[in-house]
Amino acid sequence: MRSVLFDIPVFSYTVQNWKSKKTQITEWLDKTTLSRPQRGHFYSDREFSRYNKFYAKGFADLLHFELKSFKDEVELPSLSMVDVWFVEYEKGDFHVPHTHRSVGFSGILYVNFNKEEHPSTTFIQPWPGIFEDETIMKNVEAQEGTVLIVPSNLLHFTEPSKSDQKRTIMGFDLLPYAS
Repeated sequence: MRSVLFDIPVFSYTVQNWKSKKTQITEWLDKTTLSRPQRGHFYSDREFSRYNKFYAKGFADLLHFELKSFKDEVELPSLSMVDVWFVEYEKGDFHVPHTHRSVGFSGILYVNFNKEEHPSTTFIQPWPGIFEDETIMKNVEAQEGTVLIVPSNLLHFTEPSKSDQKRTIMGFDLLPYAS
């Protein structure tokens, strides 16, 4: 008899009314200052006004249905969005392997993303393969308007972009509250 001892959940949702919501997100992006972090190979506003982004409440409202679907699926009475930010990649830009928090969940909304042109996020299994004794990495299928939510402590990265088209995502962190 086989059972699963450990499991890494990945939640994927397609944003409802994506075209109109993308218009709103693009307006926020146009009003946002992005810069390269000291050790970054991408542009972001994560470090600016970290917990007080002018678009934070609007973003949570915009993704209300998808966040509620996630909350219901993991059977939590409450979730709190504790951070949200933009990340933009130009040709050659990438993101080194990293995690977000030791608890909770992190999300990625693919805003400007062409799966034929851009690499999706690569996730790294926290233990080596049991038969190969090698690091196991997997990409999750995504397209514009896809929201991925994973445990915040899951190591992930983005390979260098080979496209002349900018790749834009919005990242966010969620903390669960159980009753």
